Amino acid sequence: MVVGYGYIIYKLGMPTKIIQAFKDVYSVRLDYRDHAGKFVDYFVQWLGNIINPFILAFLMYKRKYKLVFIPFVLQLVLYGYAAYKTQFAVLLLAPFLE
Repeated sequence: MVVGYGYIIYKLGMPTKIIQAFKDVYSVRLDYRDHAGKFVDYFVQWLGNIINPFILAFLMYKRKYKLVFIPFVLQLVLYGYAAYKTQFAVLLLAPFLE
């Protein structure tokens, strides 16, 4: 997970378009597609659809409710890069995995 986020930040820089991703999804996504390579997109998909939802479900299973905000923040960072709406839907379904 650390390697994935590190690589994304190394290739794309810090996520500065988080607010714009909510207002103008398609321009952020187009910019992401222009700058992201195959491995960046792989890490965004893997982290957003597998790792972060697993962490959320695991924290809820262990009843560590004070730490539940961490996967949401990590998803928000990924959303600032790619503006994939499905990543938020995945977090809504993750609690059903426990």
